[in-house]
Amino acid sequence: MTARQAIGMISGAPELDFPLTRKIRTWASLVVALLIPWSGATAAPYEIGSWRLGMTRVQVASFAEYGPYENVAATGGLEVRNAQLNGRKSGVSFVFENDRLDFIQIWKYEGKDFGEAKQAVLDVFDEMTEKFGGASLLHLDIKGPQGHDRDALSFFLDKTLSTAPALSDKWQKEKGVVATFRFDLVPASQPEGTRLHAQFMYAGRFHMFYVFLFQDRSDAPERAVESNIALEKF
Repeated sequence: MTARQAIGMISGAPELDFPLTRKIRTWASLVVALLIPWSGATAAPYEIGSWRLGMTRVQVASFAEYGPYENVAATGGLEVRNAQLNGRKSGVSFVFENDRLDFIQIWKYEGKDFGEAKQAVLDVFDEMTEKFGGASLLHLDIKGPQGHDRDALSFFLDKTLSTAPALSDKWQKEKGVVATFRFDLVPASQPEGTRLHAQFMYAGRFHMFYVFLFQDRSDAPERAVESNIALEKF
C-alpha cells in the first residue's frame, strides 16, 4: 500500500451497485450558478508555513515552532496537530517518498458539525478565489447564467453534505451499508511548481465530516474520485 492509498482509506471504500448512488445527480441539478472550470494555468507559488515539497524528513521537523511532530504509522510520515497557518490552528500531515516530502495535507476540519464543515469548505473556496482566480467542483455538471458564484457552492453544500448523515444512517438500516460522500474542489489556476486539490466529505462509518487541502507535486497522480458516493458493507 502506498502512502497516498493510506491517506485515502478514510473514504476509499469499495463501491456497490445501488441505484441510490445516482441521487447526487439530482442534488447537483439544483444548483443555479456556474462554478468556473479549471483552466490548468499556473499562478504564484503557494506556501504552507515554512515547509516546501522536496524537503527531507529532518528539514521538515526542523521548524520547531510548529511542533511537536508525531510519527504516522500508516504512511511513515509526520504530523503536527497545532500548526498556526494564516492565524488559524491546523493539523498538517507530511508524506515522504525516498526521504523527500512528497505531499502535504492540511486538515481544515474534522468533526461532526455540518456548519463548521461547510464554513471550512467555503474558506478554502475563498482562498482559491483570492489567490488563483476561482475554483470548481470536478465531475459535476453545475451550470447557470451568472458564472462563478460563491453562493452556488453554499447552496450545493446545503443540498448534499448536510443530508449525508441522515442518508447514510438510512442506507445502513435499509441496505446494511454505510456511505462515504466525497467531492473534489480545485483552483481555476494552479500555483507555480505544485498542485492544490481540496476534498470535502462525510464518512458514514465514522459519523464525521472531513475537509482536506492537499499540496502535491505538479507531476503527481490526480486525486479526483471516480464517484461522489461510495457504499461499503457495514
